[in-house]
This record gives sequence, C-alpha cells and structure tokens, in this order.
Amino acid sequence: MKLLVSYGCDIDDPVIWHAPDKFRHAHMWSDRGDGEQQAGMYKSRHGRLELRGEVKQGTPVDYYITTGGKRIAAAPAKLPEAAGSCAAAKKMPKPEAAASSCTGQRFTVVVAHAGDQRLALLYGQDAGSWRFCSAGTF
Repeated sequence: MKLLVSYGCDIDDPVIWHAPDKFRHAHMWSDRGDGEQQAGMYKSRHGRLELRGEVKQGTPVDYYITTGGKRIAAAPAKLPEAAGSCAAAKKMPKPEAAASSCTGQRFTVVVAHAGDQRLALLYGQDAGSWRFCSAGTF
C-alpha cells in the first residue's frame, strides 16, 4: 500500500511530493488487532498529515486523514472551486460526493488552498482506478 501526497495547486507552493520509500508503504497488520492503526505519515511546513485506518477482524474497512491526533474537520458539502481545479491539475477525479468508506491498495492526498483554508482531498486506488474518498480542512 502506498501513500502519496501532492501539495501545491497555487503559485506559492508548486511542489508535488512523493513519499520516500520508508513512508510510501502503508500497511495494516492483522496481528496488531482491531481498532485504529496508523498506515502512513507526511510532514511538511503546513503540518503533519497521517493516514489512519479502522481495522475490523484483521481487515482495514475505512481509511481517513488525521492531523494533531484528530480526524481533520469535515469540508463543506460544496467544495470550493479550487479543490476541483487542484484535483484536475494532479490528474485526479473531480471531488464529488464523499464515499461512505475509503479502501484501496494505494492512497493519495491532494492538498488545495482556498483563501486561508487548506483542504485535504483523500483518494483511494483499487485495480488501477482512483476514486475520491473524502475531503477535510486542517
């Protein structure tokens, strides 16, 4: 499993970040037991983002992003135009309705800036196809 973070859909921060190998492989181990587990991490000047997962009977059933030990705040139902533009610039599907749960073999977080607000858009990939999972502010 891989976690990639793409930063910068604005002129001030044009960097696309790909995790080094030690953070790229996000695993959920069944021998750790059920509950919340950390699957990946990225730290930047904007803060530390963690990919976490909920595990039931040894199987991950939902992934989400946290910062400061808490789930990121839910984004507004109607995302700012900057979120869609940023996703398109990173060749990701348009963020529409959030999925009821997020699963996959690879994950990416696209960070978009809308004014003073930072949005994290979580995507999961299965069978080579990316799908939008959720969005939040941090």
